[in-house]
Amino acid sequence: SEEEEEEEEEEDLKEDLYVRAERYKAKGNACFKKGSEDRKAISWYSKALDLLLLEGDGATGDLERSLLAASYCNRAACFLRCGEWSAAVTDSDEVLRLCPPSSLTVKALFRRGKAHEALGDADAARRDFESALMLEPQNKLATEAHDNYKSVLHRLVVLSRGAPEVRARQRKGL
Repeated sequence: SEEEEEEEEEEDLKEDLYVRAERYKAKGNACFKKGSEDRKAISWYSKALDLLLLEGDGATGDLERSLLAASYCNRAACFLRCGEWSAAVTDSDEVLRLCPPSSLTVKALFRRGKAHEALGDADAARRDFESALMLEPQNKLATEAHDNYKSVLHRLVVLSRGAPEVRARQRKGL
C-alpha cells in the first residue's frame, strides 16, 4: 500500500541520517586522534549533533540517543584540550542527561570534573570524580583526580583559578 511505502521511505531517510551522523562522528574521532586537529574534530562532532538535532524526528530512540551522547562526550574532550571549560561542562551535562549510567557517563563525569577543576570549582570537581568512582571504582584517572582532593594544597591551587564568587562559596569547605 501507499502508506507502507511512505513509512518505508521515512525509515530509509532516518537510516541515512544515522549513517551520515555516524560518518561525521568518525571523522571527528580521526581528527581527535591526531592530537593536533581538535578544532576540526569539534566541527565534525557539531555537524553530527546538528544533523541529529535538526533533522531527527525528536523521538530520540536508542540509536539516536547513543549517537548524540557519544558525539557530545567526544566534543567535550576536544573542548577540554582547547581550554574551553564551560563548553566542556555543557556537553558533559548533555551526556549525563541522555545516558543511563555507563562507561560513557563515567567519561562525561571525569571530563566535567576536569573542566570544573580548570574553572576553579573544587567542590563540583570533587563531586564529579566521586560520582565517576561510584560507577566505576577501578577507574585510574578518576581515582587519581579524586585522591588529589585529599591535599589541601591541591584544593587551594584549584580554588585560586576560580572566579571570586566561586572562591567565596568554597572557602568554608577547605
